[in-house]
Amino acid sequence: MCRINTDPHFKLIKSERANISFGSTVSVIIEDPIEGNMTFNVTLLQEDGAKNVTRLQFINEHMANVTIVNPGSTSNVMPTEPMEIGTYKNDYKLFMDYKLYKQYDDEDYRQINIEFGITKK
Repeated sequence: MCRINTDPHFKLIKSERANISFGSTVSVIIEDPIEGNMTFNVTLLQEDGAKNVTRLQFINEHMANVTIVNPGSTSNVMPTEPMEIGTYKNDYKLFMDYKLYKQYDDEDYRQINIEFGITKK
């Protein structure tokens, strides 16, 4: 469970749980009948550089890539705070949060919980 589901400032609109490995992608669709659905592609990567980095790249108004780079191998990983990622139904700020769990003793596989929530603009 992430913070959006437990923080009274947010209203949870979508929660997903999936297994993910390095180099693979999990896609989550947020249904928005007013602005159009939005797809978030979440990828886990290992590369040279800083640990526990989250990159958000908008491809267009309906698609974004979220890349989690070099998550720690011995701990659970999450952003410092939920990330503002756009608007929902033209009236709400849309936020995303995730928590990445180490799975078993296999360093290549993790479980990810992804939550999307809203607050008034």
